[in-house]
Amino acid sequence: MRNKQTYDTIKNYIYDNNNQFSPKLSELVDIDKYARKLENLAEHFLLYNKNEEISAFAAVYFNDYNTNIAFLTYINVNKNEQGRGLGNKLLREIIEFAKNNKFKELKLEVSKSNLSAKSFYEKNKFKVTDENKTSFFISKKIN
Repeated sequence: MRNKQTYDTIKNYIYDNNNQFSPKLSELVDIDKYARKLENLAEHFLLYNKNEEISAFAAVYFNDYNTNIAFLTYINVNKNEQGRGLGNKLLREIIEFAKNNKFKELKLEVSKSNLSAKSFYEKNKFKVTDENKTSFFISKKIN
């Protein structure tokens, strides 16, 4: 479900799930600044568990209206909620939102050390379009 979140909610979720990333997100960005950027510039997609706690969270930039390309900057399923298809469900919601808003492509970046994430996207029909020393650049056309 698309649902705008506050800075504190975003920041706390990212800190709570920081260790699930390879490398840790805190090694790549200042989480406080990143959470503020997500609060102000990204669309937020969330799934909740039966206790109304966030099970999965994604943030996507839908602000390139010249090319109509969206950028998935953050997606995570809480470690205790993994293996239930929540990542796939969240990705479907993001793609549906992109379609409905006339975006034609969804791009993202994955660390080369995070092969499980790369595999997840490839299973969802994303393609590696480029790479550098540390990252894969991945994309999916939206029709």
